[in-house]
Amino acid sequence: LFTSLAAQRQGYFANITDAELRAIPPTLLPLLTPEQISSLPVSVCVSFLEKVSEWGNMTVLPRSSPQRPVLLRYALTCLGKNASTLTADDVSVLGPLLCELGPQDMSALPATILNTSLPSLAQCRQLRPSQAGALYSRVLRSFGEPSGWSLDMMTSLGPFLLLNDTALRSLPSQPWLKTALTDLLDAQPAPSAVPHPPEFQQGPDLTALRWKLYSLTTASATGNRRKREVATSPTVQQILDLGVSNALWSPAQLSALTPQVFNATVATLGTVTNYSPDQLTALRNKTVQVWGPLSSLSDEQVLQLGCVTPAFTAPELRLLSLSLDTLEPLAACNWTQAQREAMMQGFLEHSGTQAGKLGAVELVGLGQFVCGMSPEQVSLISSTSYRDAARVVGLVQCPLPVTEALKKLALVVFGGVKTWTEASVSTIGNVIAGLNASELQNLDTSVMPFVSRTAVPLIPPARLAALSANQLRALGPTNAGMVTEAQMLALGEEQQRALAEAVGVQFTRAATLPTTTTTTRPVTTATPLALKSGSSRLGALGIMALLQPLLLLLALVY
Repeated sequence: LFTSLAAQRQGYFANITDAELRAIPPTLLPLLTPEQISSLPVSVCVSFLEKVSEWGNMTVLPRSSPQRPVLLRYALTCLGKNASTLTADDVSVLGPLLCELGPQDMSALPATILNTSLPSLAQCRQLRPSQAGALYSRVLRSFGEPSGWSLDMMTSLGPFLLLNDTALRSLPSQPWLKTALTDLLDAQPAPSAVPHPPEFQQGPDLTALRWKLYSLTTASATGNRRKREVATSPTVQQILDLGVSNALWSPAQLSALTPQVFNATVATLGTVTNYSPDQLTALRNKTVQVWGPLSSLSDEQVLQLGCVTPAFTAPELRLLSLSLDTLEPLAACNWTQAQREAMMQGFLEHSGTQAGKLGAVELVGLGQFVCGMSPEQVSLISSTSYRDAARVVGLVQCPLPVTEALKKLALVVFGGVKTWTEASVSTIGNVIAGLNASELQNLDTSVMPFVSRTAVPLIPPARLAALSANQLRALGPTNAGMVTEAQMLALGEEQQRALAEAVGVQFTRAATLPTTTTTTRPVTTATPLALKSGSSRLGALGIMALLQPLLLLLALVY
């Protein structure tokens, strides 16, 4: 888009008119290159600053994007200010750009303006480490060490504790501290169901906060280190209070659960999805001790067990006779492939259903257990059933042979790869990882931004390498950021450069990266590179609402 605008006349952005700037949708403005932003004339400052307030946030840009500081610098130029001379009105005008203040700017903020800025700074979700450290130091300079904060100070300054794990973990116990930290945790946005690549991750790491709450909740029961080693049994109230933080109990403590406490809290324990193998073993043994072997449990009991159920072995799970209503919530837990196969085959055996008879309702309810079918069983699924369940089936991550079998169904339902539209690619989801090299090459660049970002790391490296530089560039920033180190190693230099342009950061040559990493870890070594603007950014963000303003803008241009 901006390339087409720049072609209208030489120095388009250096002499852009106010009307032309106003015609650019606010969400697109951050995607101007640093050079284009720097060249904007002061005559459009008023319109530029008005659009800043409409951005909402800066998540359209990668964390280390060079556009970020340049946007801030231009805004400060428009205001005729620097960080040390900002007023309360200036802070309001800067909006999300306040989060782009560098370490020196953070240190230079006057105390009165810092107080005014606190609510806005607390909402910054993509701070770089240097910014986070400088902001935390600036807060300490004005308000002192957190160990001396009152309840009121903790309530207003709590979000800044998340910038320093050491300070958070070492907070001295106070009668009100647990309530204050619980409120702080509850105020955090719910985590995204789909992982973000490192350059687009939002929000702080809550591990230290959860640990501190666990420590405060269990302090009376665990006491000193010697008492903790005795493995005091958790109480009902502690387990109910901790919720997902019950993953912090030791295996010995979970083994010490009394039957009464287990019965009263098993449904809460079953909501935790990140138990270690040793913790699961302890909970499995406790289940057998209190309720008996897994095969004797009712659907209701299995539902209560929830994500403790994966503690049992594949042979034990296959003996379960569960209804679809019971299987559906269990699909949200973490299962090994052997366990998924056991649950799927057990369901087919006990229900007397054949794979070819599964309807859309069953496919949706089974969720990730669909991955437990063999490729031969998948091939028996009717195209009608798959069509109606395709969007949900596209969310699961199956072994490659199963994904390839699902891909064959997608080809029947949606036609040849060359004909796939943005909507069909979005619906197909992770199943797109089953395409072979030649099929991937047939994907049109216009649909690449609509590839599910969870599908990207599932594509075998040799197949991903079949994509052209233009296709890789069209993936958009979040999708390109999901490419793994193993996949990068399979790409040529031109392809790597295309990915760098897509993400908006300059990747280190893949040949210099470790070759022993897993295939699910996104590449993270990066230095700033200007984002290239274009339609792929819109697709990657899924901002369909922008299409109408874009068409209007193009109409004005042409």
